[in-house]
Amino acid sequence: MQRNFDAVLFDFDGTVADTGAGIFASAAHAAETLGFPPPTAAQLRKFVGPPLLDSFQSLLGMTPAQAQEAVTAYRSYYEAHAIFRLTLYPGMRETLAALHAAGVRVVIASSKPERFARRITEHLGLTPLIDDFACPRDDRVHEDKEMLINRALRQGSVEAARAAMVGDRSYDMIGAVRAGVTAIGAAYGYGGAEELLASGAALLIDSPAALLPLVGVAPCAAD
Repeated sequence: MQRNFDAVLFDFDGTVADTGAGIFASAAHAAETLGFPPPTAAQLRKFVGPPLLDSFQSLLGMTPAQAQEAVTAYRSYYEAHAIFRLTLYPGMRETLAALHAAGVRVVIASSKPERFARRITEHLGLTPLIDDFACPRDDRVHEDKEMLINRALRQGSVEAARAAMVGDRSYDMIGAVRAGVTAIGAAYGYGGAEELLASGAALLIDSPAALLPLVGVAPCAAD
């Protein structure tokens, strides 16, 4: 089987794991802390994926200063009470294992702070399958998805043409297109096929396992 990519970059929330429960609780707590009405279920779903600073402004109508305060409240609650309120998507562990076994560089490229991403992957037992993280290292410094993808490519000395970005929201696809990597939409996540295609997805997958033939990697043999 011909391998099509040397590196696969994964968004985390809504792509590697369904982290909605923890994100919803933390966003609701932040809104309450700042005296805003409770977010609706539809608003909370849109918190999964995009940078929090953007979401608090666009979804709840906060000013930049309020949004920054909300992010602080969110992070504090999330770290103390909600960080492990998540579920790994079925087949994701096996998909990561197959990519790793085939020598494909596996990177978490997420707007989730690196310290959280590392804690969660360790908690889930995924650390041995992850080669690198390209996530914000400082909450005070904004890094959009294009910047994170470019950092991942530099750190791994990977050509953009030989890399793919897998994500479930428009931010992932737009960042991938701008960085020159193949944009693969995780239609099983929170964005949906329409959003992903409209923002530049070249390919769609309906499950983690569906990624392997696109990369040109065979599933790992069962023990």
